[in-house]
Amino acid sequence: MKSYRSTRPGFEMQIPDEWQSPNSALFFGGDYSIVFTCDNYEAFNIQIGPLTTEQTLEETEVEFMKYVSNSGYSLLATGRILVAGQEHLWARYYMGSGRWNKKYL
Repeated sequence: MKSYRSTRPGFEMQIPDEWQSPNSALFFGGDYSIVFTCDNYEAFNIQIGPLTTEQTLEETEVEFMKYVSNSGYSLLATGRILVAGQEHLWARYYMGSGRWNKKYL
């Protein structure tokens, strides 16, 4: 494992040695996105945005279903993950051309 530190949003995390650290971060409006390349068909994306009113997991899941459908993606699967004692949503979907995406929301 190696360390990756991002000073602008202010966090540090351990990543596997085989992951490539991103060359830069991307800014989309108020969101900050950092993408790690894992292998030819896999990437790990951290997206940080402004704090808003927290939705229920069910509301977030419905909103994400609409996003996947409107984007033309398919094979959506969702589930729950426990982080620091709090339940969060994960979503996996197929983007086409052999590319899958999995997000932890």
